[in-house]
Amino acid sequence: HWKAITRVLDYLRYSKDYSLHYGKEPGVMERYSDANWIADSKNSKSTSGYVFTLGGAAVSWKSTKQTVIATSTMES
Repeated sequence: HWKAITRVLDYLRYSKDYSLHYGKEPGVMERYSDANWIADSKNSKSTSGYVFTLGGAAVSWKSTKQTVIATSTMES
């Protein structure tokens, strides 16, 4: 657990000068997502991902390989 605590403290120390900047527009949250199929020809795993934005700034995102093999855009 000590290693995890050290990593969190390092992250906080080195990212203290980073921040999100929001404009004067209303804080609209938007979600974008996308997926593709058989992009990795070595193991035929599809990928998918999403990003949430608030006022135009990304606040949450993720990209991952799917656990199933999608053979069409509908499946992915």
